[in-house]
Amino acid sequence: MLSVAISKQSFQILQANSMDRHLTSHFQIPASSFGIFSIGTLIIWVAINDRLIIPQLAKITGKPYGLGLKQHTTLVFSSNTVIY
Repeated sequence: MLSVAISKQSFQILQANSMDRHLTSHFQIPASSFGIFSIGTLIIWVAINDRLIIPQLAKITGKPYGLGLKQHTTLVFSSNTVIY
């Protein structure tokens, strides 16, 4: 399991090395910093979900957390299927 986790990180760096990482002609994003983008995206998504989506779902459904466990699980599995 540990080797899988380590190889996932190194694959991300190898993949970033093969990309064109130039933002301008003089600035290039380091390959090792690409992991920060996924972490930043996750932080932004959790904030949007917690502050905007869940309160709106709570108003619509009348439940304090918006969706029940089965509905939440179904939504997550469905979205992951579509994304991947």
